[in-house]
Amino acid sequence: MPIVRIPNVLSGQVGGRVCLELPGATVADVLDAFAAEAPELARAVAGGGIRVFVGERAAAPETALSPDDELFLVPSLAGG
Repeated sequence: MPIVRIPNVLSGQVGGRVCLELPGATVADVLDAFAAEAPELARAVAGGGIRVFVGERAAAPETALSPDDELFLVPSLAGG
């Protein structure tokens, strides 16, 4: 199953865990499963406040996954 890597700054919202192994054939499938584990983070992903990468590439919801893929959640940066 793909693994979702969660940065330490966000891990408090998932009980201190920094990775979750979740089922899914696409990024959207994994994010659906992620929403059950971390609804607030899932809303931030859906709203664009957190980006999803598979390996080093930005991922779209329809991005196909293999069982050994790792998804990385990266908070969006803003500033001036």
